[in-house]
Amino acid sequence: MTKISFCAALAAVVLCGVFVSVALAQQGNPGYPAAQQANPGYPPSPQANQGYTQYRQPGPAAQPAAQPPMGAPVGLVDIGHILERSSRIKSEQEAMKARMKEVDNALMQEQDAIRKLQEQLREFNSGTNEYKQREAEIATRFSQLQVNAKLERKRFDEQRAQLLYKAYKEIEQEVQAVAAQRGFVMVLRFTGADVPQDNLEAVYMFAGKPVVWFNPGLNITDEVLQRLEQRAGYGGQPNMSSTQSRPGIPMQPRR
Repeated sequence: MTKISFCAALAAVVLCGVFVSVALAQQGNPGYPAAQQANPGYPPSPQANQGYTQYRQPGPAAQPAAQPPMGAPVGLVDIGHILERSSRIKSEQEAMKARMKEVDNALMQEQDAIRKLQEQLREFNSGTNEYKQREAEIATRFSQLQVNAKLERKRFDEQRAQLLYKAYKEIEQEVQAVAAQRGFVMVLRFTGADVPQDNLEAVYMFAGKPVVWFNPGLNITDEVLQRLEQRAGYGGQPNMSSTQSRPGIPMQPRR
């Protein structure tokens, strides 16, 4: 046998051994990729990996990292403007002012009555019974006047606080409804009121406001106000100046 024939026969034997090992591997583990068993360094095909996955040890599933929302819209609302323009709130405030005026008139009448008693006291001689009686009456009525004035002031302060709290909760509820409809993740408070340039304190407050500029489409003030008007039965047409047309206070150009 020549050298070339011997090499050819040896190559044939090696190939037969490879084919036999591959066939045995396929019979012993059908799901295991044949190419991977024949050559561990050979990259398995996607089809072979599908059969191999059922024999892999289960491990902890990789949890996707929580990502913050990018570009999430943020709304803005001018609560001061709503409090000033709400028909129901203005009506309740006017009614409270009328009651306060009635109480003030009654207190002033009592004050005038005490002043007249003090003038009449001059007609009596000091130390007489009439003088002492009038003097005691003046002191009692004046003390009671002070107590009544203090109690009335406290009562109106509590009513004003309740009115403001109720109004703010209603505004907060409507803001939440609008924010849910428009997909806002946050609603910030801002003020669009003009600031007098000759008021130093107001200018400092204006310069320190958190919202410097915003897209006018994010201003939901008029929308919230209209919902409050409809809830209160005012037809949703409040007498107001549009806040959407004035997104903020324009800065004066530099000279």
